[in-house]
Amino acid sequence: MKKSLIAGLILLIAIVFAATGASAAGTDESAITRITLGSKITISGTGATINGSDVEITEGGSYSIAGTLKGGVIRVTTMDAVFIELDGASVKNSDGPVLTSNGDVTIDLKSWTCSTLANTNYDAEDEVVSVGGNLVIMGSGLLEVLGNYCSGISVSGDVTVSDGTIKLYALNDGISGRGEISLNGGSIAVDCDGKGIYSKGELTITGGKVISVGGAGDGEGGLLSDVGLKVTGGTVIATGNKIAANTGSTQTSIYAETGARMDAGDCFYIMYDSEGMFAFAPSNAYSNLYYSSADLVEGETYDIHVGGKIKNMFSNTIYTSTRYFSGVQDIVLSEEAKLGATGL
Repeated sequence: MKKSLIAGLILLIAIVFAATGASAAGTDESAITRITLGSKITISGTGATINGSDVEITEGGSYSIAGTLKGGVIRVTTMDAVFIELDGASVKNSDGPVLTSNGDVTIDLKSWTCSTLANTNYDAEDEVVSVGGNLVIMGSGLLEVLGNYCSGISVSGDVTVSDGTIKLYALNDGISGRGEISLNGGSIAVDCDGKGIYSKGELTITGGKVISVGGAGDGEGGLLSDVGLKVTGGTVIATGNKIAANTGSTQTSIYAETGARMDAGDCFYIMYDSEGMFAFAPSNAYSNLYYSSADLVEGETYDIHVGGKIKNMFSNTIYTSTRYFSGVQDIVLSEEAKLGATGL
């Protein structure tokens, strides 16, 4: 009896020790290579080297990047998967992209931090972030992506966003992927003069808040896909010249063509049963608008006032309690909320 009890205790201790060891191994700080940017770049750990003002990650693994780098690049040269924690990092480059990778990259936005990636090169063909494999963005921090004269994020594979706050400005395209794009949570705000969020595969939105203000030219718009747009959750607002065709969405949406090109700053105001729902003023000109939310009721008709102004209104901001003032080009549209209410 005693031998059985002792054996049981030994087994229990072994299980607890193993579980504790496994947990510690999963969060082993010594396994993370820490990169501190600045006038003098320091690296604590293996897998990364300094090449002038550039940081090169040559091995797969986990890396944490903090500090400020002006005129440099974070370059991932390995084809192995790399996990990068952005811990309040600021990287600016006037000669090209600031983060490049040959293979798959996961970016973790550390909580309570704001990181900035900015490309100030005048080459319109450039990007701020260029990934040769798949890109995953997660974490609960803030990431600002600034493509002052170029595109924002370009990915050869799939793009998945599960969490975090992303604010992206680009003169050209915003987020583009050759594979599928899945937006599953967090808050994403894209402001660009080209294609806001564009996927050669399917563009899927399952949750979070997505605001995408695209361009007003041919082939430009807030949400674009060569395969189709599928919205199953979240709050989604998009404007521009074009919105992707809907394919299998399960959340109700409103799609409207204004019938005239609206100027940047001309807001639209959505009303239901004579009550205002929200107002929004895109920062770019637009002729199409799209809204999807769990608040919409399928089959009900909503009035959309377009072309007016809101006093002291900021662009690309949702105002849920406000007063709409009719403008010179004020247009009133009545649209039915539908499943699959998107453009072509």
